[in-house]
Amino acid sequence: MLSHITKDSVMYSDLLIIVIHVNGHWALVVGNMKDEIGDFYDSLPNPIHLRSTHDMLKFLHEDIGESLPARVHEWTIIPVEGIPVQEGGDDCGVFVIMFMKTSVSRKKCSWRKTQNCQKNAAISS
Repeated sequence: MLSHITKDSVMYSDLLIIVIHVNGHWALVVGNMKDEIGDFYDSLPNPIHLRSTHDMLKFLHEDIGESLPARVHEWTIIPVEGIPVQEGGDDCGVFVIMFMKTSVSRKKCSWRKTQNCQKNAAISS
């Protein structure tokens, strides 16, 4: 149970940030509470990752439904295009952190400037 997520904390939020873990891969959904749309960030694009977001939203709704908007599991999820794509298999978490940081800052991002993020911030095996 995610008891620290309360109706008040959600009510005063503009964004709902959900980290998704599917088959060993991390991706990110940044939901706009007002528009009921989620931006889907995936550094290793795969339709399975996108389909899993609705399952995760449904699970969250069942677990903490009274704290979330009533139809969160029915939100439109839109893949974000033009974002950096990872080259290796172990760096998805670094990308999720970069995507979160960019989303929370609400600054317009030039993804071109972040294309080298994998080389600069990759996790060594």
